[in-house]
Amino acid sequence: DTPTTAHYRITWPALVSAYGKKDLPESSGRGLVSFPACGRGSGWPREGLVCVATSAPKMDDDRETQKIHHETSPLVGDVVPKKGADGAGEADSQDREATFKDDVLDTLHLAGPIFVSRVSWVGMKSTDTALLGHTSGDALSAAALSDLYTMCTAVLIQGRVLGILVGQTSGADNRHLAVVYLRISVAVLSALAVPVAISWAYTEDVWTWMGQPGDVAGMAGYYSRVFILAIPAQMIYSQLSQYLTAQRVMRPEVVTSSAGLAANLVLGLVLVLGWPIPGFAGLGFAACPIVTVVVVYIQLCILGYYFVKTEHAKPPIEGTLANDNTLSHWTSGFTWT
Repeated sequence: DTPTTAHYRITWPALVSAYGKKDLPESSGRGLVSFPACGRGSGWPREGLVCVATSAPKMDDDRETQKIHHETSPLVGDVVPKKGADGAGEADSQDREATFKDDVLDTLHLAGPIFVSRVSWVGMKSTDTALLGHTSGDALSAAALSDLYTMCTAVLIQGRVLGILVGQTSGADNRHLAVVYLRISVAVLSALAVPVAISWAYTEDVWTWMGQPGDVAGMAGYYSRVFILAIPAQMIYSQLSQYLTAQRVMRPEVVTSSAGLAANLVLGLVLVLGWPIPGFAGLGFAACPIVTVVVVYIQLCILGYYFVKTEHAKPPIEGTLANDNTLSHWTSGFTWT
């Protein structure tokens, strides 16, 4: 380079449009184009082409090279390795083998915690069934009718798409946008929770209209009405667990599901059957939905603790500290237009 030469970062389409391919200067080999400085010699730059000079020729060369490689490399590489004199084909094959092995191990690493959490959920439902079966046959029938109705309508407040959105933003290293998606999801599901709660309040009327016995329908209606109290905790727990799991933070869901299984068993034995308290026969069917609601809130408290305290769960919110999760920052940014 000479004193009359500077380096400029100009997009390739802009160069072709302004000069034509045959008039372009030669590349410096580092992702930059060298040509006389603006306003000096050879008429550079021409009209319509904006030049931005760099203070040093080697500034951000690596970043520029990575950007050019990212923009020009194909989305899918060669499937068959190319064999050459230097053994590049064998190296590529070994790399793909290592990548496949890493993917398998990574999948197993994620599948283990998910399996534990799902087994814990099945264990909770099995515990409820066993406790209700010890109470009475009508209690078991009423709980089955209530679960059938509430589960069909509870899909409206699950918001499973949040995991997909957060996974994409986490992969793009944009965790602030992940927090935005979480806030939007909670706000939308909060509005949807109102009609869901109203529908649960009419469980008895629905089953009576469908021909179920009045006493069983009444017990199912009581079961569903108590479950209304768990809607806020169930909704928030679902969103927080998706938010963390999508960022590969698996431990909170495993801990909360395992704690929920243990709490459901202990509280059910004590409050429903009265075991092991002498002279106390338990509250029977009336305590079953109450136990479930209490367990849901216990799980939410544990997950909330992880969300606030765990380093991986601290979302960097734009304009705040990385570990700031105060309500004022969580409500900032909402627009109603």
